[in-house]
Parts: sequence; structure tokens; C-alpha cells
Amino acid sequence: MSGSSDQLAEVYKQVQSYFQGHPVISVKPTKGEPPDQYTITYSMTGLQQTAEGDVVESEKHIIELSIPFGFPHFPPSCKPKSEIFHPDFDPAAICLGDAWEQNATLANVILYIGKMINGEIFSAKNAFNDEAATWYKKHSNRFPLNKITWGGESGLRSGRSDDQIDILNEDDLKSDFDLTLDDEVDDSPESTFSSTNSEEHEDIDLLRQLKFQKRFNELLRKLRTISHSSEELAELKEVADQEIQKCKSLYREAKNLENLGSAAKALKRFEVVQNTVSDYPSIEADIKRVKQTLELLSDLDPDQFDGPHQLPEMEKGVSDKAQKKKKDTQEEQPLKKPRHRDSFFDSTEKKSKLFSGVLITLGVCAVGAIGLYYSYTGSILNQSQQYFNQCEASMKSSQFKQAKQFCENSRQLLDQIFLFHQAQRSAIRTGTDSILLSEELRNGLEGKILFEGMYLSKQQVDNFKKIKSLVDEANALFKEKKWEKASEKYTLLQEKSTNIKTFSPELLTTIEENKFICQFQIAIESADRFISEEQWHLAIGSLTHTQSLLAGLPEDERAIYKEKLKSALNRCKFEISLKNADNAFNRGNWQDAIISYEACLDIAHSYSAIKPSQLQKISNTIERSKLYLIIERGNKAFSQGLWNEAIDAYAEASTALASNQTLLDEAKIDINRKKLGKIILQASIIRDKQTVKSQLENSELHEAGKLYNQILKSIEGSKFSRDEDFIKAKEEIHSTLEDLNQKIYISEKEDYLRANFQTLFLSNYPAAVRDNLTQPVISYVKEVAGKLLFRMQCTEKRIGSRPLTLVMFYAYDKTNGQWELSTEGQQ
Repeated sequence: MSGSSDQLAEVYKQVQSYFQGHPVISVKPTKGEPPDQYTITYSMTGLQQTAEGDVVESEKHIIELSIPFGFPHFPPSCKPKSEIFHPDFDPAAICLGDAWEQNATLANVILYIGKMINGEIFSAKNAFNDEAATWYKKHSNRFPLNKITWGGESGLRSGRSDDQIDILNEDDLKSDFDLTLDDEVDDSPESTFSSTNSEEHEDIDLLRQLKFQKRFNELLRKLRTISHSSEELAELKEVADQEIQKCKSLYREAKNLENLGSAAKALKRFEVVQNTVSDYPSIEADIKRVKQTLELLSDLDPDQFDGPHQLPEMEKGVSDKAQKKKKDTQEEQPLKKPRHRDSFFDSTEKKSKLFSGVLITLGVCAVGAIGLYYSYTGSILNQSQQYFNQCEASMKSSQFKQAKQFCENSRQLLDQIFLFHQAQRSAIRTGTDSILLSEELRNGLEGKILFEGMYLSKQQVDNFKKIKSLVDEANALFKEKKWEKASEKYTLLQEKSTNIKTFSPELLTTIEENKFICQFQIAIESADRFISEEQWHLAIGSLTHTQSLLAGLPEDERAIYKEKLKSALNRCKFEISLKNADNAFNRGNWQDAIISYEACLDIAHSYSAIKPSQLQKISNTIERSKLYLIIERGNKAFSQGLWNEAIDAYAEASTALASNQTLLDEAKIDINRKKLGKIILQASIIRDKQTVKSQLENSELHEAGKLYNQILKSIEGSKFSRDEDFIKAKEEIHSTLEDLNQKIYISEKEDYLRANFQTLFLSNYPAAVRDNLTQPVISYVKEVAGKLLFRMQCTEKRIGSRPLTLVMFYAYDKTNGQWELSTEGQQ
């Protein structure tokens, strides 16, 4: 089988669907299941040449089309099974030119041959049949022979660009490549309403059929040719527009998936497009191409990865919260002076006015006065202690102004205590002095508070708290390996480097180190993401950037990451080379494919992760590409008529198949070597027949006969001597040889007469002089009763008079081999 069963089945389905009910073309499978050989019948006017050399019209033409080994990278083999007079037709082959490159579908090749038969396409130079080329150029005004609506080529064409397909609107459907002939509309006044209504009815039936077949592009083209309007026509146009629009995004998605190497996913979307709009531009070619890719590269599929790893989005920085300053709510209390009490002496003085005798008792009461003073100073001491306690409480609540006031009030009361309570007085004074002289009160009065062992302003404390909070957030993200968010936090911290240096210079160093680690890990994750998404070029850029950061890592970690990055880079380079190779292989660019596949093998020497089985498949594909390159060279030489080069290339391909059992299984190798051998024999026959033609034109009859016999021997000695094509070729050569032998036989007799013309003329013209007889002209006239009749003519020079032309007829008796003068030609 020339291609995979699925591929051949798809080709069969496409051909049957397209040519079912075609007015002039019928396609019949003749060999294989699914078929790889078809017989194409064209029921149309074409040309053929009679045995007498006259060019006449013929109404039926048969072509045999075979799918070759390497299809669709190589065009199908086409040859006529009926007589067809055309510059590009030879009994053994049809020259398709660049038709296969332009329209890479079997249906288009069949249409292309139809146009050749119709005279629309022919080669003026380098033709297979030079006589036909001359005739066609001379009678070019006769073509085309038929007015035929071929139809459907825009839907079969595979050469459109991606962006043309992405933007599918009405203008695109008016492409110059659309060869469909629109029905002419009769605008003459004589048109009747009945004919118009009939045409409208036929149009509606056709449009409904197109809608049922989901051929919406063809439906839109037909709608543009209809001049009248109706609700049903508007509805049909709306449905067609909607279905085509629906397929646009699916088609673009499929193309993107195919370009990314996801052929299976692309195929599913292409098939949905085809099921929705059956004549969507190039959809059949796209599906065939993707199926071919899946078939050819099933053994070279790269590893698949899960969906792209998504990094978390950046979080917004924590906004600063403004804190309100606290105001002192407690007003300074004025110093309370001790309430003056009436002393013993005052009361005594008052009483002395009343009781002058009391003065005698003063001495007795002195001890009481001392007791009262002791009590009075004790009260002051208690009040001072209370101020001191309030001072300490104010210090604890950071109400430094109140604390200072309470301490100063306490000290003022202590200054009024003498003699008694000195120990307590001293202790309270020490406490107040300690507070009044303390660094805490001094900084507190300046608006500073103790924070993390330092006295700072409230603004500084707020800033440091924010920094500490930001550090905690960054470190938590760092611990959770949320590198991007952590890096953002560390960046914000670096922007506050001036404040950080004030609080903790060593913290700034830690921030810088952690941020570097975040950046390094982000670069690694970016490279991993690109690798998982198979964006190999972006991955190489990310990996290269990561390598530039290695110097900032500790030496032990640097060595580990260096090897990992090297391995990842080799993988990316391998995948890029493999993708380039696969793309070149799929395009049939065998030389580029070989170069890229060999680059994969070179990379594999330093990338041990590649499985040996994959390397073996790559090696096998290289050999297959080399084989296709040889066959391509042979095909090119064949199409250019360089028969020796074609034969050498096909022979080399056959040898390669025989020597490399890994290219195909044994059965397929034998089949395809047989095909190559057949092509080699056909090429040699065409070459030798062209040589014979040249020899005949130069009257080298003996040489032509020898070469014809040599052709017969080569056919008889081959494995194809019983092949129908070569049996026919032998019959043609035998027939030609009979005519050629007759010509040689007659030529030999003419040579005899020419060599002996003087003797023969002297025997009948005795008065003539031998040396005066010149310029012999010998020509064969006819055969009569087993005798070959020849006309002999020569010129007799005469001195003093005009030359005389002598004519006589001589006959050769084939039965006895005798010559005699004949009067048959004079009658």
C-alpha cells in the first residue's frame, strides 16, 4: 500500500464526494482496499491523432491514476489509457508540471488533467510530445474545446495563507482563483415572467440543497448572482453568514494548535469546522495535512506536559495607616500649699486675752507643739509621696509632662520637711531625682519613646513598625516560596533603605540576599513555565538570564544549578531542532529536515535524558528523508525529461530501500522497490523512444531499428513483461518495427540504384557518356504484384547545349531478387 489505510480512505472519501454526479468526470477505484489506483473517465471533447497523422476530436478519454510510495509528498502517477493528443501526454506518463505543488489534493489533479484535455493548459516548451506542442500553439484559437464549469477549486485549494482564512468575508469569497462560471442572467426586455419564475424556483432548490450539504461558501456565491430577493433568501444568507462566522475562531484556534505542535487537538477542531461548513476554504487539505503529520510523526511525538504553571498574581502593598497622636488629657495641677492651721501659740495668744494666766502653762505644752509639728510634716511627706506615685504612674503611661510636674511638686513639698522623716524624705527625693534626671523623661519630653532599645520619635516608631511588618510579610512569602510577591516586598523595603540603616544595617544585607534568591527562583520558574508550555525559544532566553545570576549563589548551590540549567538548555535546543526538523519533513523539505535531525543527534551527545528509542526513530527518519530526497531528485529529472538522471536516482532509491530494513517493513520494501523498478523501465523506454525519434528524423534507420529491438529486449528481460502497460508498449514497438524494416528494405534498394545509376542509365541510353551523368534522384513509387517500383532521375551534361533530365522506372522482383526496367510508372 502506498500510504496508510486511513490516509487512502480519506482520499477515497474526498474523491467520491467531490465527483459524485459530476457532468463530465467519473472516478472509479480499480485496485486496493482502500483504493490506491483509480480509472478516470472524461466524457468531453478532446483530441487524438489518427494513424495517418490527422488530429481529430474524440468524446471519451480514460486516465489511470496511481497513488505512489511517499504520497502525499510526491504527486500521483498519471498515464493515459486511451489515445490523447496533447503536448504533455506520453503513452507512459502525463507531465503535471507544478500542479501538485499548487493544488495538493487528488481532486485538483483530476480537474487539472481535465483542463489539459480541454486545451486550457499545455506546455509550449520542453513538452513530451513536440509535434502536439507545435499543433497546439498553431491552433490556440480553438481552445478551450468545451465550455465546462469545473467548480469547487476554491474549496480544494491548499495554498491560501493563514490570515486570508482568518478573515473570511464576502470579499474573500470573490477570489480570482474561483473558476466557477456563474449562470448568465438574461436582462433582455423579451424575458418572460414564466421563465423568471422557473429560474427562481431552480435557484431556491439549488440553494436549499447547498444548505443541506452545508456548503455555505458556495451558497453565498450563488446568492450574489440572484437579482431578486425574498424572506427565504435573506434567511439562507443569514444562516450561511452565521455558520461561517462560527468557524472562524475555531479555524484560527486549530491553526495555532497545529503551529504549537498539538496536531491531535488541531485535527479535532478542523473536523468540527468541516462538519459545520463542508466547503470551508482549504479545510480538507488541512485535515489531510494534520492526519499525515500524526501518521508520520507518531513515533517522534515530544513529551507532553500539563497546563502552564501559573504564578500567583502580585498582591498590593499594604497601605500605610496614619496614626493619630495622643494628646495629653491631663492638665498640670497647681502646687497645693499646705493649709495653715492655727498653732498652739495662736490659740494661746487669743486665750491670753481672755485668760492671761494661761501663759504660765506654755512650757507645759511645748512637748505638745513638737508633736503637732511632727504630725504636720508627716502630712506633707504623705502628700509628697502621693505626687511621686503619680509621677511614676505618668511615666508608665508616657505622660512625661505630667510626670515632670508631679515630681517637681513632690520635691517642693520635701523641701518643707526638717528634723523628722529624713529617711523617707531622702528615699522620695532619690526617686524624684532619678526620674527627673532620667533619659526616659528627657527623651519623653522631646517626644521620643523607647522602642527596640532605642529612643525614637513616634513617626520613627511608626515607620519602623511598618518596616518590621513588611519584613515579616516578605519573610513569610519567602518561606512559602512565593518568589514574585516576596521580591516585591523586598523591593519596597530597599526603597526604605535609609530608614533601615538607621534601625538595623544588618537587616538591609539580609533583604538584599533574599531578594536575589527570589529573582533567581523567579527566573527558574519562568524557564520551567516556558518549558512546560513548549515555548522553547523563550525558555532559552530565560535560562540564559538565569545562568547570568549563578555568580551570586553560594559555591555549593552554584554547582548544582549550573548542571540543571545546562541540561534544561540542551533540552530546549533539542526540542527546537526536532520541531524544525519535523516542520521541514512535513513540508517535504528533505534537505533541511536532514540537517535539523542531525543537529538533534549532535545535541543528544550532551543531553543524556533522551531515550535511545527516540534517537533510533530520529535516525530512521533521517534515512527516510534521504530516501525521499533521492526520489524527489528522480521525479524532478523525470518531469524535465532528464531520463538518465531520473533512472540513476530511482535506482539509488531502490538500493537504499533494499539496504536499510528499518525504513519500511519487508513487504512494503518489496512493493515499493517493484514500483521503482517499473518507473525506471518506463523512463528508459521514454528516453530510448525519443532517441529513436531523433534517429528517424536524421534517416538513421538501422540505428533506430537496433534501439527498438533493444527496448523490446529490456521489456522482455524485466519482471514487468506481462504487465498490461508494457504488453501494449511491445505491440506498438512491433508494429513500428514492421514499418521501419520496410523502410530499411526500401532504403537499401534505393541505395543500390543510387550507387549504380550511371550503369543502369547507360544500358538504356547508350548514347550517354558516363561522366556526364550526375545528380541522381531515386524515389520509391509503390509495390505492384510483388515488385517494388522506383523512379530514377539524373542530369546529363552536354557541351554547347542545355542539360538534359533523364527519367526511367526500375522494378525489383521480391520473389527472385532481380532488377528489370519497368514501364509501369510511365502509364
